[in-house]
Amino acid sequence: MLSHRALVLSFCPERARQELPRHLRERRGLVARQLADAADRLVLDALQTGELLPPRSEITSALQALDEAGIRAYAGWDYLAKVPED
Repeated sequence: MLSHRALVLSFCPERARQELPRHLRERRGLVARQLADAADRLVLDALQTGELLPPRSEITSALQALDEAGIRAYAGWDYLAKVPED
């Protein structure tokens, strides 16, 4: 079911064209907040369970790209956790 606002915009294409950039900015902001909240939850979970802190999203993306290329790589804390003690 269409909201009143969506119904009005469907009858007013000029208004819809004018409001689209603002609507997209709002949606981008919402998605950015949701991603930040998810990252915060990962950190809090790690702190509560005593696990290693998760790598930043940029590192996770880089590790995934390297893995897809057949290159084994580890995030810093993961690598250090696997180094045997002398």
